[in-house]
Amino acid sequence: MVFFFPKTIETRTSQVNGQIKVVKLFGTYRLVAGGYTQSGGLIHTIWKKVLKRIAKDLKIKEPKILLLGLGAGSAAQLSHNLWPDAQITALELDPVMIELGKKYFNLDNISNVRIINNDAIDWVIKKSTKQSRERFRLILVDLYVGGDPAPAMNQDAFLSAISRLLEEKGIALFNRLIKSGEKREMKNFKKKLSELFDNVERIPSPANAVFAVKKQQKIRPEE
Repeated sequence: MVFFFPKTIETRTSQVNGQIKVVKLFGTYRLVAGGYTQSGGLIHTIWKKVLKRIAKDLKIKEPKILLLGLGAGSAAQLSHNLWPDAQITALELDPVMIELGKKYFNLDNISNVRIINNDAIDWVIKKSTKQSRERFRLILVDLYVGGDPAPAMNQDAFLSAISRLLEEKGIALFNRLIKSGEKREMKNFKKKLSELFDNVERIPSPANAVFAVKKQQKIRPEE
């Protein structure tokens, strides 16, 4: 009967996310921080559906992928499953997340993944200003501390940096948690994306709001 009830396997305290739990249910692991699933479970389901949809549009076998907010690695594993030869760069601020990802979510077994333990927002802004910057065909933005999104996700500096790091015909995906009473926030975020990107679309998912945008055409000139 234990198989049918969630069992906490490990609890850790992180300076970034506070209490983090690894929970096992129906034989699979999920990672919970701040009361919200960060990897496995529903997050796995959301990214699986969204990435399958995006795979039809990319039409490329070896895309360069940037993951902002690796967590324990759900999106990295799914990206590898869809594009086995993709080169994946993954940013994660919390070293405890990375450690638990390797321990329970087979993060170490995903080939062609470069994990960077750093602040994703600072990294993106700095990289985007370099003349010979690396560009990506697909960028996934999933930046949360528990249930709270990083404030910079709404800022022009960060969003413009994302556009500069996209290849031509590149796609960026923004995952936003839907909370009660935040319908207006989702509408405002979509409006902000529309000011800076072309072809803003909300992709249906089992939960959350996932926005897909194409390579920016309205970017302000660089200094």
